Amino acid sequence: MAAGDGMAESRARIVAVTPDTAWVEVQPGPACAGGCGDAARAACHPAREAAAKRGPARRVALANDFDAREGETVVVGLPDGTLLRAAFTAYGLPVAGLVAAPLLAAALGAGEGGTAVAAAAGLGAGFAAARRLAGRLADRQDLSPVFVRRP
Repeated sequence: MAAGDGMAESRARIVAVTPDTAWVEVQPGPACAGGCGDAARAACHPAREAAAKRGPARRVALANDFDAREGETVVVGLPDGTLLRAAFTAYGLPVAGLVAAPLLAAALGAGEGGTAVAAAAGLGAGFAAARRLAGRLADRQDLSPVFVRRP
């Protein structure tokens, strides 16, 4: 797949550079960058206010395989499916454990107390599985943004 195909893209400013890593801060999208037309101004203003309340931008590391320069603006992207994979890992696995464990306990004849204990155990097991999977995804950098192009 070519860079930029099937990706959610955003502009980012490079704030620090090492030989192997470029640290970037993702900038608000064009709809929230102050360039709203009259028709969009009413919808744009609340989005700008919400972005301002979030506080300082978070820094994200990119592999510096594109000769990054501090202060430069670049386009970064997340491949399609990345956000879905992250959401499933963070929310889906714990909820699946929370639902599946008490159903299994009830099918095996556990009473109310046993089912409640199974729900708590299933939730804990789901969080443990999510943590393990998130660690693997992070090690493989499957959830990391990538450099797409210079604007």
